[in-house]
Amino acid sequence: MKSVLFQNQQIAYEVEGSGPALIFIHGFPMDRRVWQNFIPAFIRDFTTISIDLPGFGQSEQLADEHPMWLMSKIVEMVLEAE
Repeated sequence: MKSVLFQNQQIAYEVEGSGPALIFIHGFPMDRRVWQNFIPAFIRDFTTISIDLPGFGQSEQLADEHPMWLMSKIVEMVLEAE
């Protein structure tokens, strides 16, 4: 597991494989583990990045509500880190 800091809170994500990137984003109320059975099929040909959005999995909660624009900023930050 890797992480980045966003607004002084840890955002967790996992990187596996190599090649062009595929980003896996979970829905509510799940976390990145929802993709664990799918990712092995892709890691030979792709770099997979699965993210725990704020307040889920191993990521810390940022606020009471997390609007979509905030979620997109978090995905952007993870991609920039990688």
